[in-house]
Order: sequence, then structure tokens, then C-alpha cells
Amino acid sequence: MIWKAIVMGAGIVTLAAFSVAGVFRCERGSYRLERTARIAAPPGTVQARIADLREWTTWPPWQRAGSDRGGKFEGPRSGTGASYSWTGGEETGSGRLVIVFAGPEEVRVESRLEKPRPRTSGFELRLAADGDGTLVTWTANCENDRAASLAELLTGPLPPTAADLEKGLENLKVVAEAAEEYRIALPTLEAPAALW
Repeated sequence: MIWKAIVMGAGIVTLAAFSVAGVFRCERGSYRLERTARIAAPPGTVQARIADLREWTTWPPWQRAGSDRGGKFEGPRSGTGASYSWTGGEETGSGRLVIVFAGPEEVRVESRLEKPRPRTSGFELRLAADGDGTLVTWTANCENDRAASLAELLTGPLPPTAADLEKGLENLKVVAEAAEEYRIALPTLEAPAALW
């Protein structure tokens, strides 16, 4: 009777272990998130905040005050080909952001996380004029984002969430509207008269 209980208990534990391992292997396999916000600034002002990766230090939700990622900007200042690579601790890992396309109505960015485990995510930000403002739709997607082990799943940065996208759009709204307000508030300077 005791042996039967031991064998049955061992079988249940083994089945549970395989089930948990299967769930973790399938967890975060693929995702697609999308959020939209209205920003009271013209598309050009908003696009400038998205197409310049130096501006990504001001609005994405993953930036934390005082965090040093050991970042390095490469390529053009903004637009297609601009990139930013970083190396950080366990919380931030290491990786690279690359702008793969930048047009007036759309900016696509690829995020390649290298450590603690490889993952590639795509970000697409679409802009549409909306009266005197801009509708910005931020889409994040990733395919085959599977951890090889429970330890990999539990360590390192998590993939983007809907709340991350919403917070990022809120931050982008603040930054872009402030830039537009400052631009409008600047006095118009007339060119000096010719000296001859």
C-alpha cells in the first residue's frame, strides 16, 4: 500500500514537472501588442522624437532615472540605419536598437536583446495627422520568444506589455507636446539687413 502511494506520488510529481516545463517552454512564444494615443503636436514633431534614438532616452517606458546602460550611438543621428547598443547588468542585459525604416508616417525599430538570453522584437510606430495633432499607433511583436530553461525565463528583461506601450505613449505625448510648445514660443528672428 505504501509503495503504491509512493509510486503514484512520484508519477504525479513527474507529470507536474513535465507540464510545468512544457508551459515554460511555450510561455511568451509569440506576441503582438498595439496601442494608440493622440498627441497635440504635428506629425513632424512626433516623428522627430521617434526617428532619433537619442530621444529614446526620454520617452520609452524602460528608461529608469539614474540607470547607466553603457550605451553607444552609431550610424546617422536619426532615421534608417541609426543604432544604439548597450551593455548593462542582469536587469537591462545587453543588446541593440536599430531603426530599419524611418518615413514621415512610419518608423520601424528592431530590438535585439543579446543577454541574458537572445530575443528579437519589432516596434512599429505609425503616425497619422489628426486635426492639429497626431494619432500614434505603437505595435510591438515578437516571434518564437521561448526560454530554453526555467532559469532563462525567470531572469532578464521581460518582453513589452500593453502597459509598457501605454506608458511609453504617455511619455512621448509629454515630450512631443513640450517640444512643440517650446518651438511655438520661440521668437521669430528676422535676417539682418545686408551691410552693403
